[in-house]
Amino acid sequence: MPLLRSRTPYLPLEVISIIFENHPILSEVRECSLVCRSWVGFTREHGFRRIHIRSGVHLDELFRLYENEWQTLSYIKPKMVVLTNINTLDTDWQAQKLVEMFGGSICALRLEDRHPALHGVSRETLEFIQEWFAGVSRLEIARCYFPSATVYASFVRSFKSLKAFESIESWYRHSDDESRINMTRITDLALGSEVRGRPNMFHLFGGCAAVRNLRICPAPISSGSSSEVASVQRILREAGQNLEKLEIDINFASLDNTIVKGHYLFNSLDFSSNTNLRKLRLAIRFGDYNFGCIDYVLPFLWRLAASSVVSLEVLDLPFILDYRSLDWESLDRILQQPSFSTVKEVRCTGFVCCFTEKDCMPGGNYSIPSAISAPGKLAKELVDRLRFLPKKKSMNGSESVIYVGGSISKHKDMKS
Repeated sequence: MPLLRSRTPYLPLEVISIIFENHPILSEVRECSLVCRSWVGFTREHGFRRIHIRSGVHLDELFRLYENEWQTLSYIKPKMVVLTNINTLDTDWQAQKLVEMFGGSICALRLEDRHPALHGVSRETLEFIQEWFAGVSRLEIARCYFPSATVYASFVRSFKSLKAFESIESWYRHSDDESRINMTRITDLALGSEVRGRPNMFHLFGGCAAVRNLRICPAPISSGSSSEVASVQRILREAGQNLEKLEIDINFASLDNTIVKGHYLFNSLDFSSNTNLRKLRLAIRFGDYNFGCIDYVLPFLWRLAASSVVSLEVLDLPFILDYRSLDWESLDRILQQPSFSTVKEVRCTGFVCCFTEKDCMPGGNYSIPSAISAPGKLAKELVDRLRFLPKKKSMNGSESVIYVGGSISKHKDMKS
């Protein structure tokens, strides 16, 4: 198969499906939903990057395959195990067997619950995971419902080797004991609120002095906007000079309390202690309800320019090109401030869609518009509007304004 001779280590899942379905040995592996992004030759040499287990049926099939095709599956050395349904592990034997098969290579665990039970994740399942996966260095929890704050905190604390932690859109039923979880060993931290407006968990995490990469995803609707922002501000202070990368990812909706929350978030954050911040990503989406993102982004950047941040190298503004009313001259004036003199790259992204096949690049690449199509001309027009941004900062050596988002990428190198 010519695809197997490719040097590209990662391929689209559709291509991998074809490989698995036509491979004489690994067809059953595909049926077991072992999802990877590498081709078979790369897998034999390096192993799978991660395994997705979506149900108890998939897990049982995996055990059966391991018994019958252990020579084939011995090549699988997954770095991450993803349990799409956390309650899949409903027996201690399953967790033990999974670790025996791949435990030597597993360093990351992601737990999801697409259909949370009425009373949350069972205590038995949590105990199995705590016992058999306690040595992982990265833990991700997404959309999981815990019985109480005590159970949630106890579960997180049981992982003694964590260096990276993510908790997105998870919540608990009872706010009994809300003592803070010590994050002193965590260097990568991602926190997000539960989308339906239940109490946020930001306040549960303390001792974040070692955090270098921080991602915060506030919910667009929350009953505690001011308390959530206060918790984020405390985490920023605790991270201090160690913080190098900050990402704020929020999706606003057309609701009054969302607007209030936006003012809380973007007018309250203080970066005076984060003097070594190198990369800032502001992913602010307004969907179909565009209040004008400049009401948040530009004032936020002005405040950042007035802060003590002096090491910023990358400014990433996703979705900014989707708003035609953006004041590019104001953005340029902000970037000329001394605080941004070290910036080497400004990333402005948005979406340009190909609606018909004739709009696309020849050769079957349906993600890039052709230069002569209407989407292609629009993309070029947007990129051309950005050309002036780095010109006044050519003393940095190499700067670029990049338009991405699945449509076009433009790199512009400039010499001093």
